[in-house]
Amino acid sequence: MDYKLSAQKRVIQIQEEILQFLALSTEGDYRVRTLMKDLHPERYGASWWHEAYQGLIKSGTIEETGRGTKNSPRMVSLVIPALPAITKTVEDQLSVAMSLLSAHLAVVLAQYLKTL
Repeated sequence: MDYKLSAQKRVIQIQEEILQFLALSTEGDYRVRTLMKDLHPERYGASWWHEAYQGLIKSGTIEETGRGTKNSPRMVSLVIPALPAITKTVEDQLSVAMSLLSAHLAVVLAQYLKTL
C-alpha cells in the first residue's frame, strides 16, 4: 500500500469536508473556534486536520482573519472567485462555486501525484 497516496487522500477528504461545511454555511464568515466545535478535528487527528486546513489557506481557497482576541476573533471564510454574469440565482452561484472548488482540489491532487 502506498502510504503517501493514502495520506494525501485523507488530507483531501478533510479539505472537502471543510469546504462543504463553509459552502453550506448560512454565515459569510465563521468563527474558527465554532468551526472546530462543529467539525470535530480530533476525529481526524491533529496533524491531518492542521495539514488540510493550512493547505486550504495557503492555496487561497479559504482565508482566516482576526487576531484571536476577544475583540478580534479568528474568522474563516470561503474565497469564491468572481462568478460569471450568467449565474442569476443563488443556487446557480453555489453550483458554480462548488464546481470551481472541486476543480481546484483536482488540480492540487494532480500536482501531488506528479511528485510521486
